[in-house]
Amino acid sequence: MKPIVKSVLLPAMLALAGCGTSDSTARLAELSGLISDSPRDLDGIWVSDGYGYLIVQAEEVFEFYHVTAEVCVAADVSDITLSNVFDTYRIGQSDDVVFLSNQPEPHEIAFNRVVALPDRCATPVSSSVSSTIDALTSFMLTHYAFFEERGVDWEAASQRLADAAATIRSDAELFETIRSELAAFNDAHVELTAYIGDETLRFDADPGVIRETLTRQAAESDIGYRALQTQLNRDLWVTGIGDTVLRGQGFSAGNDRIRYGMAADSVGYLAIRSMGGFIEDGAEPQTEAQAFGQALDDAINLFNHENANAVIVDLSINTGGYDYIARQLAERFASRPTPAYTLYAADSRIRRTYDYVITPSDRPRFEGRTIVLASRAAVSAAELAIICLDALDSVEIVGETTRGALSTKLAKLLPNGWELMLSNQVYIDHEGQAVEAIGIQPDTAFDVFIDDNLAENHLSAVMQTIDMALRQSRE
Repeated sequence: MKPIVKSVLLPAMLALAGCGTSDSTARLAELSGLISDSPRDLDGIWVSDGYGYLIVQAEEVFEFYHVTAEVCVAADVSDITLSNVFDTYRIGQSDDVVFLSNQPEPHEIAFNRVVALPDRCATPVSSSVSSTIDALTSFMLTHYAFFEERGVDWEAASQRLADAAATIRSDAELFETIRSELAAFNDAHVELTAYIGDETLRFDADPGVIRETLTRQAAESDIGYRALQTQLNRDLWVTGIGDTVLRGQGFSAGNDRIRYGMAADSVGYLAIRSMGGFIEDGAEPQTEAQAFGQALDDAINLFNHENANAVIVDLSINTGGYDYIARQLAERFASRPTPAYTLYAADSRIRRTYDYVITPSDRPRFEGRTIVLASRAAVSAAELAIICLDALDSVEIVGETTRGALSTKLAKLLPNGWELMLSNQVYIDHEGQAVEAIGIQPDTAFDVFIDDNLAENHLSAVMQTIDMALRQSRE
């Protein structure tokens, strides 16, 4: 899932669409809309319930802070406005509550009006080592949702970081000290980005099997990481899928993030590398959805035209992206409205749970047997897509258990200008199971990535899945 404020999601506005025309609903309709067109109803000082945001909004003023009970770090928003951070607003039952969200996600964050800026926000926070460590430990303690699931004693880690603060003499030492503690999370959505001179350092607490393998291979050879990545793309995506699985007769779509075609006379194949990035230079969510929708139209029309008995949806190398793309995919395989998952923010004072239902698309759909190939490389929105597909009729998940990192990345600015990403949202599947740190287990398990021969591993897993589909079609 995409990071920063721009990637939040929730379905309260969908519920409004089905309401009647009571006075209350009429008022909500009147006091809601695009923030860019908003009246002065949003003026004031607002603190979010969960997420740790504080906003100051007035006619000529916009300020944005990252806050906990102990910490307040001001973000540089000198060249943006509130409408650059959130798209839409809805006034609550009183004028002291407002819900902000981003299109096309229906997810809202509740903000409560406060009378004054907290004292801790009145003066700039120090950028010292100790202030940076204090902010990081406070942000994690306040917002991170999965200490127990990840087996991390954050109280002990915080003490180690505090003890180390006095001995740290450089930014490089600070980065390594923090990195060593965050590594214990093994969470793909726990990240640290540091700016040291002209260099940008990034740490991901779980880079995944593909990145880990390429990094190790680069360290053990004279071939650089980028060259190895390019070679893997050619071997896996072009030769493996294009030439072998699709027999040179497949199609590429969505900025080559999608490949599809007939893998056998009766088996369709659809591989998706990410839940976004379908436009070469980046695009707004609506444009991404349009590009993805057109690719799905073409792929499913092909499968239906060829009378496919089964379709393999290969998400085994999908690196994630947007939740709405994950749901858009599942809608093309749904035959009836189906509850798929529930989402809530674990750090909110009032727990607002939001239930997501996959509704059949009114565009081309495939309603036959669907086999989803998963792996331990699949992460984030790829896992959400698997959750949504798994809830549907006639869908079987095969391969490996996924990474178990679904929460949208919550971005926090540290006092020294570095950035911390963490997980604060809980996703619960249609069976009531929270899968963070566990992953989504396949119905039929077999290895996908078993050694350093990533392209060969993937091709073998795909061919095994095709054989499974063919056997099932003969039964």
